[in-house]
Amino acid sequence: ERQVKLMNRGGLKATSQTLWDQLFALYVVLLPSMLAVHDAVLVEPLVHADESPWRMMGKGRSKKWWLWTLVSAKGAYFDIQPSRGSAAARAVFKGYAGTVMADGYVVYSSLEGALDKHGAPLDLGDKTLLLPNFVLAGCWMHARRPLFKAEKNGPETTPALDLIGELYAVEAEAKQLAAGDPDALLVHRRRLRNERSRGIIDQLGTWRDAQRPLPKTQYAKGVNFLKTYWTVLTRFLDDPRIPLDNGEAERKIRGPVVGRKNYYGVRSERGAR
Repeated sequence: ERQVKLMNRGGLKATSQTLWDQLFALYVVLLPSMLAVHDAVLVEPLVHADESPWRMMGKGRSKKWWLWTLVSAKGAYFDIQPSRGSAAARAVFKGYAGTVMADGYVVYSSLEGALDKHGAPLDLGDKTLLLPNFVLAGCWMHARRPLFKAEKNGPETTPALDLIGELYAVEAEAKQLAAGDPDALLVHRRRLRNERSRGIIDQLGTWRDAQRPLPKTQYAKGVNFLKTYWTVLTRFLDDPRIPLDNGEAERKIRGPVVGRKNYYGVRSERGAR
């Protein structure tokens, strides 16, 4: 509607239906490419995942849908789903069997190794439901956030923040030594993580176990995050392909999110797609 007004002021008479028809024609042409991107992303050994709210503004109502994002070395795939639950995640991940870097959202942990847990794809009678079989890696950016917020109220979390900073310093050194060579980056990550990051993680574990924060505080939230997700947070030590955080997905989802603020919502699922 905004474009129609701009065009009319410039002397070009157009209707919103005309612009919609053009966009939909482009969607039909581009759909095979979008599906190919999905397949290409899901054959990579490591995938970043994230999701963000998306308004579906039907007549007289507004419903929250979700924009799901998968990012790998091959590209970024976006999908619109009516929920943030397991069914939506299964549709996005399909039978993915690599490593997923994500935040602490429970759906990711519930689907970790789902195929192994069930032994076979789910038989729903009229169709077979693919189950993902990925390994989950935790995001240190999400582990750091509540500790950083808690530090504003006191220095109790400063030692943990300093140690997390040392983890990132190790990663920065590996990247500098690799000088843009992805194979060299894996070699330097493996060596430096074994030499230094493992010791830093041991210190973080000792700090975590010694804490007795007041319940329902950012301090407690940060400590509990470390306790709950310690296994997935430390998986990077054994696999140099795993980065420290999920920043790659958060950077890629920024474009659609900025667009969402511009046009506020969509009126139909087809329009969203």
